[in-house]
Amino acid sequence: MIVLDASAVLAVIKRETGWEAVAAQANGSLLSASNLAEVVHKVVENGLDAGRVVEQIASLGITVMPATAHQAVRVGAWVFQAKELALSYADRFAAALAEDMSADLVTSDEALTKLRCGVRFIKFR
Repeated sequence: MIVLDASAVLAVIKRETGWEAVAAQANGSLLSASNLAEVVHKVVENGLDAGRVVEQIASLGITVMPATAHQAVRVGAWVFQAKELALSYADRFAAALAEDMSADLVTSDEALTKLRCGVRFIKFR
């Protein structure tokens, strides 16, 4: 199973370096709702339509998963690592979802790969 973080989804949407590798794994992958918020934030900020981006995510076969209370507790408990690594809430929710699903987490974020948790990180660039 694969979880995508916001950087992975944005790479596909914007056809950034490594997007093909992410697109090849997208069908059946998961995305945390908090990462969806980050993706929408970035694309709207760049003048794209939020609804169109959500449709594109769905057409790739990506399932958006709600954040849970259990994940929120872990995200909060990672506060010291988050400060040390400069990780956002969305980064940590992606890791928490991957941990819950025993999934690999696809990212381009080097700092996220240093989070000490039970997740295997796959860098796509």
